[in-house]
Amino acid sequence: MTIDDDLRRLFTDDRLDVPVHAGATAAVVAGARRRRRRTATLGTGGALATALVIAGGVALGGGGTPPVPPPPHRRRRCRRRSPPRRSWGRTGSRG
Repeated sequence: MTIDDDLRRLFTDDRLDVPVHAGATAAVVAGARRRRRRTATLGTGGALATALVIAGGVALGGGGTPPVPPPPHRRRRCRRRSPPRRSWGRTGSRG
């Protein structure tokens, strides 16, 4: 006898059969359905929680850095010279 014959005889032996309950197939299918549903629910909940955390951070944090104001407008110099500017903070001479 070869190994193939021994394995074939072993797998066809009725003494090694496992009795299957009447609702075993339905129980396995229902369990797989529950796992798929739970996985989908957890994935959706995780995505929703992430979106809420990001939205809360944007709402509380102000959305990032404030915008940079444009540079001040520079006046063109006139051809004539303007008089020297007064310094309003100083009175009298230095000393």
